[in-house]
Amino acid sequence: SGYPFNSFARIGDRYYGAGDAGISELSGATDNGAPIRASIDFGQRDFGTPNKKTVEQCFLGMSATGGLFIKIIAEGQAYTYRTERTSAEMQQQRVVLGRGLRTNYVTLQVFNQGGADFELDTVEFTVADMTRRI
Repeated sequence: SGYPFNSFARIGDRYYGAGDAGISELSGATDNGAPIRASIDFGQRDFGTPNKKTVEQCFLGMSATGGLFIKIIAEGQAYTYRTERTSAEMQQQRVVLGRGLRTNYVTLQVFNQGGADFELDTVEFTVADMTRRI
């Protein structure tokens, strides 16, 4: 969002945006000098069960030049957790999430810190169902 382009193209290994001002190559490590914040939104999830549940931890198959964050939004409250380590090599990282959060639906997001480059291979959430539905 926020781009003055009406179309995008990939030619070889390069990306371009086209708009009223012409064609621009999309390159570089910043957005007009500001770090690029990248995020992945997994949407609102119930993990296949109507029961209340708690999301205990997350395992990320990832490489990154800086920290990655997991954001959980439940019942209007947002909770953010950071990966414990970073590595330029692909590794499994575990993020222990807060205890006590019990809800039917959660919105889950992963985002970078300060424009850090990252590659994400897998994302797995460990969820524990409670015995009550409501």
